Amino acid sequence: MEYKRTSRHPSDETKAAISRSLKGVAKNAEHREHLSQSLKKYWQDEGNFPDDKESETKIEDIMF
Repeated sequence: MEYKRTSRHPSDETKAAISRSLKGVAKNAEHREHLSQSLKKYWQDEGNFPDDKESETKIEDIMF
């Protein structure tokens, strides 16, 4: 039986299964540092986006 992905967005059931499989998995120091830097950058830039509608659309396209 061959399984092929039919969508880029997994079902809620698949997301839950992935979440369960990753619970309790330790992250190494390098990975924790990358997470830390990403969150610091996110919160530093939070709220500094332009107000016009065209720019918001572009930002959403980049973020998702």
